[in-house]
Amino acid sequence: TAQVRALQRDPEPPKTDGRKLGMVAAFSASAIAGLAIHQSVECKEKAAQKERVYTLEEISKHTSAETRIWVTYTDSVYDITDFIIDHPGGDRILLAAGKAIDPFWRLYQMHVTRGNAIKILEPMKIGTIDPKDLANASKVDESDPYSKDPVANRHPALIYHSNKPCNAELPRDLILDNWITPNPLWFIRHHHPVPIIDGAKYTLKVHGLGTKALNISIEDLRTRFTPHEVTTTIQCGGNRREEFNRLEETSGISWGSGAMSTATFKGALLRDVLTFTGLMTPQSAEKDGVKHVIFEGMDEMQASIPIEKALSVYGDVLLAYEMNGETLPPEHGFPLRVVVPGTVGVRNVKWVKAIRTSDEEAEGPWQRGISYKGLSPA
Repeated sequence: TAQVRALQRDPEPPKTDGRKLGMVAAFSASAIAGLAIHQSVECKEKAAQKERVYTLEEISKHTSAETRIWVTYTDSVYDITDFIIDHPGGDRILLAAGKAIDPFWRLYQMHVTRGNAIKILEPMKIGTIDPKDLANASKVDESDPYSKDPVANRHPALIYHSNKPCNAELPRDLILDNWITPNPLWFIRHHHPVPIIDGAKYTLKVHGLGTKALNISIEDLRTRFTPHEVTTTIQCGGNRREEFNRLEETSGISWGSGAMSTATFKGALLRDVLTFTGLMTPQSAEKDGVKHVIFEGMDEMQASIPIEKALSVYGDVLLAYEMNGETLPPEHGFPLRVVVPGTVGVRNVKWVKAIRTSDEEAEGPWQRGISYKGLSPA
């Protein structure tokens, strides 16, 4: 009948227990909420673990497989221990162990230009550097005479024997990396704080026997004298002193084999500048009694070389204002240094402020003392 057919088309839904349905719904909501809370806590724990804060002192202790090897990049900390075996540069990366890796990437720029190095590094992140350490690193103690030294530009790969004054050498593993030593890796030998010099106001004083005294600006040196380039290796007289110390204790910094570096310097020939002042030839210098050329640095250090070396037609002594195609860095003598190829490093005076011709050699321990003297074994 019509009523039967209607019932077949629209069967009455089964009756349910409202209380049970409410309990199920409440349980489901509770489970979902519990899961969400668990996931939230878990995410927070992971985030907290990932963003753990480390001091620079703590980071510096992680330099071996036993302690785990950590490096920093910008403000983040990474554990690279398990990656070293796969590093394309081999264990060279260990030079950055416990330190910042940023300066090494500036040397090996494929890490930055290819863009994948940071992607590889990111999964190894274990935390960040303590903001207090980052803040302290930027503080300047005005009472400290070394407070204006270019500390931020000093490469962490160098081996530091002292920081005030700075004396640092190139690690043996990096010496043969390049025939020309990159500027950031040049060895550093200072006796005093690095002078702060305004290049625009700088003048070089040239005076002494047989000369007409004059002051020369950097612009004068660049424009009035033919520029020359000289590629030379400069070596500290104390290089490899640590080997002598194995036999008998010596005085001075215990240098390894890295107190030497090579660069292409550009500047004016000292011979041309002396000629310009009236000291024309070795003969005229002899007539005027000139035997030495003394270089005085703004750090109050001075040294001298024989006039024969300065005036020789084959002479290659430079007043250098460029180093490896760049303006001379403050660390290495900006705005002007003397480069005396084939002569002990101390004669290559940095931050030179005056050149004086004389009948005597320079005074001071760096010239007349026992330091930097070559003594015959006989």
